[in-house]
Amino acid sequence: MAFDERVLNGMGVFTAIVDTGTFAAAAQVLDMSPPGVSRSVARLEARLGIRLFDRTTRSVTLTDEGRRFHQQIVPLLSALEEVSSSASQGAM
Repeated sequence: MAFDERVLNGMGVFTAIVDTGTFAAAAQVLDMSPPGVSRSVARLEARLGIRLFDRTTRSVTLTDEGRRFHQQIVPLLSALEEVSSSASQGAM
């Protein structure tokens, strides 16, 4: 699997769903449509070859694979935010 912008965007959408608890709330926070959030997660799941969420009409829960993936990417995404912030402060 090649790492590209779509994978990174999918990770951001994924973490927003975990943080907010629903696809709809993540869509609102990200200023996306709910179908756009669903498509982003579906693309990420397809690229990873795993299901990240168990979905019902009433709830969204992480799968075991989704939980492990979340634990692994949160520190990486935080580090990317720090690097980006540091770089933009250095440009001033």
